[in-house]
Amino acid sequence: MNGFVDGKIFRSPYSPGKKRIEKLWANLKNWLRAYTHLYASIQDAVKHSFKQE
Repeated sequence: MNGFVDGKIFRSPYSPGKKRIEKLWANLKNWLRAYTHLYASIQDAVKHSFKQE
């Protein structure tokens, strides 16, 4: 519900579970926590994580 009441803005509740980008970041962070130690740099780990799927 979006709208104005008495000069205040009301918005719909935030729900990260419904947003694809939130799921992407969660998956990337989980993958990095698990596998970063296997790579020379975090950049190498990030590049490799995007090649997985």
